Amino acid sequence: MKFNFNITNTDSNRKATILVVDDSAMVRYLIETTLASAGFCTRSASDGEAAIAAMRHEKFQAIVTDLEMPRVTGAELIKRVRNHSDPTIYKLPILVVSHVTDKIERARLRFLGADLFLPKPIDTRTLIATTNRLVTAA
Repeated sequence: MKFNFNITNTDSNRKATILVVDDSAMVRYLIETTLASAGFCTRSASDGEAAIAAMRHEKFQAIVTDLEMPRVTGAELIKRVRNHSDPTIYKLPILVVSHVTDKIERARLRFLGADLFLPKPIDTRTLIATTNRLVTAA
């Protein structure tokens, strides 16, 4: 089975490594470049399955994920992370960035283990501030 995840380091002296998960290459690029401009290292995965594979190879300090993706959705990724046996994985803070803004869906995702939410379209300043808050609180 072939997984599509990017493991290029933006700079080894950065403060935290964030796994960005979205099926849209353009959105992944926007999030990665925004976070890199704020001093974060980033890696990316095109869906939840590729994200799980990436976590087997590298340690991350947080996950930024979309919800609507092929193969393994964001909700399923959150469940798999929270049910993982490795504490360096199941304790990862998770930021959901999605068009889904319904309060009931957010409550369900919070129950599954999502920590914070940001709506799309993404405001880059809010993304940086929220990611900083997420990593600092971890």
